Amino acid sequence: MTTLEGPATVSGGNMLGSWKHTFSEASELGLQLYYDRTERFDRVHRETRDTYDLDFQHRFPLGTRQEFMWGLGYRYTRDDLAEGKG
Repeated sequence: MTTLEGPATVSGGNMLGSWKHTFSEASELGLQLYYDRTERFDRVHRETRDTYDLDFQHRFPLGTRQEFMWGLGYRYTRDDLAEGKG
């Protein structure tokens, strides 16, 4: 473990979007998208990271007494690591 002293620049941001459609009281469909960007620069490291996230859910009745819910999720992360500014 190493402790770094000195200035570091950290920045980033994210966006979240969601959509839902209700077919009936017992049936609905939902979709959510998320994006995050993080950047960190210090005297030893330089890191840029992008994260994408997708979430899908569907709920509907199954017969007269059951309800079924299923969904899918996917996350992708890409990063770029390098030595810092020196």
